[in-house]
Amino acid sequence: ELRQELENVTSEQKQERNELSQLVERHYSNLNTSIDKRCKEIQASLTATAVKSIPESLRELAQQNRVMKRELLLHKDSIHETEQEIKKVKEEINKLQQKGKSR
Repeated sequence: ELRQELENVTSEQKQERNELSQLVERHYSNLNTSIDKRCKEIQASLTATAVKSIPESLRELAQQNRVMKRELLLHKDSIHETEQEIKKVKEEINKLQQKGKSR
């Protein structure tokens, strides 16, 4: 009879341990989810605050940099075309020089 009671107590303890383990797992998972959510909220808030605190002069400078980059890209094409024209003129000069030497 004592042995039976001991087995019952042991099985009850196992069941309680399993229930507690599941409860702890759920709590831990919920806690992680809450922490992740709060971290994202804090990050968003800090980003918004940082953007608001950027001085207007820096924003203007960034805009000027973007404009200058676009202009440089446009001139890059023009520079390339000019280099190609110079190359053609040099080739023509070389041809004329070769004709002049052969005469």
